[in-house]
Amino acid sequence: MEREIIEYLQAIPVTLEDLRKKNRKREIVYYRYVAMYLLREKGYIIATIGRFLNRHHSDVIHACKQVDDAIAGYNKQLLRVYELAKEVHVDKRILCKPVSFQLKKLRIRQ
Repeated sequence: MEREIIEYLQAIPVTLEDLRKKNRKREIVYYRYVAMYLLREKGYIIATIGRFLNRHHSDVIHACKQVDDAIAGYNKQLLRVYELAKEVHVDKRILCKPVSFQLKKLRIRQ
């Protein structure tokens, strides 16, 4: 899970701390939704994704539904964020300057 998050964080202008905070700014929420959706596509369990990003499992379900709706054409802004993330994962390109972080911060507390 850490590798997928690291690849995603290199392509977006927010940090892991921003994704894990209780921030409700639209831009950060959309990046968080896409991160949850991409992890779910990789096959991770909903509860694990929620724990990793300091969210409840129902928040992960809601995020996946929102991204599905965006793909269907209901939310153009979220769709742009999702397309950017898919482009990074398909082409393995870095679109923005890398975000600095430490691997110790990525570990889940138990």
